[in-house]
Amino acid sequence: MKIYYDAYKMMIESLKSENIYAGLLKVLQRVNKILKSDDVIVYKLNTNNDYDFFAEYPVCSDNYEFVTDALDLVKNKINVNEIMRLDDVNGLSNIVFLQLITINSKYIIGIANMRNNNINSKFFDLLGELMTIVLEKNEFIGKMEKISYSDELTGLGNRYSYNKHINLLNDSSDSYVFALFDLFRLKYVNDNYSHSLGDEYIMRVAELLKKYFPKYNYIEEKKGVFKKISTGSCVYRIGGDEFVLISNLYSLSDVEEKAMMLAEEVKNLKLDVDESLMLGINYGIASRNFNESSRELYLDADKKLSNDKNNMYKVLKIDRRI
Repeated sequence: MKIYYDAYKMMIESLKSENIYAGLLKVLQRVNKILKSDDVIVYKLNTNNDYDFFAEYPVCSDNYEFVTDALDLVKNKINVNEIMRLDDVNGLSNIVFLQLITINSKYIIGIANMRNNNINSKFFDLLGELMTIVLEKNEFIGKMEKISYSDELTGLGNRYSYNKHINLLNDSSDSYVFALFDLFRLKYVNDNYSHSLGDEYIMRVAELLKKYFPKYNYIEEKKGVFKKISTGSCVYRIGGDEFVLISNLYSLSDVEEKAMMLAEEVKNLKLDVDESLMLGINYGIASRNFNESSRELYLDADKKLSNDKNNMYKVLKIDRRI
């Protein structure tokens, strides 16, 4: 009965978690405690039919490096649900018990124990069933959250997620850079070509915004192992052709420099339109250094955006009404 109780507790704790990683962590912590193991890791099948670490944090003892390396070396060499005793793994002399537990077609759990073999097959059967429920539930929630918080056309954050971010910033005194971007002559493209071409225009510019203001950078710590580092940047699409950047790490001058390079690339976009049609992106950038409200920053950036757009129409001698 204890096995069933432990499995039940794991399922309830994980299903109450706010996201898939928190749910996994609770399950792995309990598995680690029950088995008195040295390492418990979740792997996920990737597009190359190989397994990568899924959880951002293994649950482990002081033997982390050894057992992680051992699990990583054998994860494609032993059958799931099989226990393996290794006397030597690529020069590692410790004796270790390794077990991989299948969850479903995409996930396996790796468990390593350097001291003893506390294996109970019924527990592992229950654990596999439990993790299937947990992962399917959390993947469903993750998909719903992505739909709720993401702009369907571009994959950027939508107005709802932008408003949530702004509300958090209004409650803090943090400094950040706020930038507004607006596509030049999107209405003309929609009216004279097609809305599908207008959508392509929007998507191509969104990809450039992601390129210049990525949410994360990845630094290779060792061969094949990358560390994800936040850039402090979030880009949102809050209207048809209106984008917002909020960044708490880039300086005002950094954002201005990146915006100029972005604008040059947008000018050179190859769309199926007349060569004489000038494409482009206008922007206005403001910086919060004290306690300005998000509304004040928006108005400041919007004024600069409007000036930038007026100047472009004037230089190109284009009537804004057409």
